[in-house]
Amino acid sequence: MRDSEFEDLLSTEMYAELLDTDYGVALPSNTQRKSVKWSEQMKSVFNAAGKPWSDSTKAQLKWKIAEKVAMRPESAIDANREGPIKALIKSLQSRVESASK
Repeated sequence: MRDSEFEDLLSTEMYAELLDTDYGVALPSNTQRKSVKWSEQMKSVFNAAGKPWSDSTKAQLKWKIAEKVAMRPESAIDANREGPIKALIKSLQSRVESASK
């Protein structure tokens, strides 16, 4: 997706419990992987649950998710969405190898 966010790469398991416990929002099973940016999906989920959504809420939620990712990076990325991360790693490795020659 051309216009996407880092959270679009994450497994929903990484933040589903956080949404429930911290915001009282249940993440529907069909939420992930529509052709809509993650923050737009979250806005819809919050609105459907009757919960407020704002730039402040979005920033706070992104921060909390980033903290979870930092604690468990090995399970953060959805296996079906890891292509961009693997491509970045390969590109960086190639550049490092080229620079060290």
